[in-house]
Amino acid sequence: MKKEKQRLYIVQQPDGTQKIWLEDVKNPCFHFASFKNLQQLNKHLKKFKIKLDIVEVRKGFILCECSKTFIFRGYFWKLKELPKGAKKIKALCNGSFVDCFYKTTNKKVFWYRPNPNAKEIYKPLSLEKHIKYEEKVGTI
Repeated sequence: MKKEKQRLYIVQQPDGTQKIWLEDVKNPCFHFASFKNLQQLNKHLKKFKIKLDIVEVRKGFILCECSKTFIFRGYFWKLKELPKGAKKIKALCNGSFVDCFYKTTNKKVFWYRPNPNAKEIYKPLSLEKHIKYEEKVGTI
């Protein structure tokens, strides 16, 4: 059975804004990332070097497939557990924005999150900073 590509959905909201989300390949009921506008999306597409192919367009709805697949590689306890060349990014883990890491290949983006019990590396943003960050960047 051929594995499906990572899918990205763009839905036009009644107020004129967009709701954009990247589904989790292993469990499509969950979102891997969510963005409030195309600017947030484009920033992340550029960062991860992802191209989109439009699969379906309907009024107020666009379905795309991504050139890369996001793969969650698990939680880490210490920075030395990360692969060489992993890059830092603020992202959601256990409901808070913390320093996560990623590493890209031609077809995949490997994702590493800190274990929430590893207090020396799991350092969430304050609630005020969390809200501002999500408004500016989106959630990934």
